[in-house]
Amino acid sequence: MISIPGLLQRSARLNPDAVATRYNGRSRHWPQVLDRVASFAGALDRLQLGEAERVAILSLNSDNYFEAIFAVPWAGYCMVPLNTRWAVAENNYALTDSGTRVLLFDDAFSAQAEQLKNEVTVRHPIGPSPMNLSSRTIKLLHRRLATVPTWLVFFIPVVRLDFLKA
Repeated sequence: MISIPGLLQRSARLNPDAVATRYNGRSRHWPQVLDRVASFAGALDRLQLGEAERVAILSLNSDNYFEAIFAVPWAGYCMVPLNTRWAVAENNYALTDSGTRVLLFDDAFSAQAEQLKNEVTVRHPIGPSPMNLSSRTIKLLHRRLATVPTWLVFFIPVVRLDFLKA
């Protein structure tokens, strides 16, 4: 059975010069995508959320969204894609009902994410609190996520890590 890392590794090995994604005038080849997804997955893994924890994504289609789609399951988490056309109340319900612990969103949804972080109720928090992460872990997380431009990360309930640009 092929895995997410195996799929990307195979694509990078067989098509090292092929363009994997194009977005806003930027092109990334398969080896670049593999490195970025692996780095993103490593950063998510450092959150130590617990096996099969839910990570929501609220983003427009982009190369970054593509990478997040692969990074979340690579890190061992379940992806909860949110509908970009839903109102705050609908995405709030999806986040609460799914028990999502982390929300990834791009800057197009900053206002909605700000509202969501104040409204979402966590039904069954699982795993360590992000507040208990060591400063070394948080620095490493920031460094790894810094390779993923325009993602904002909120823990639910609510620790803002950083506005990430590269």
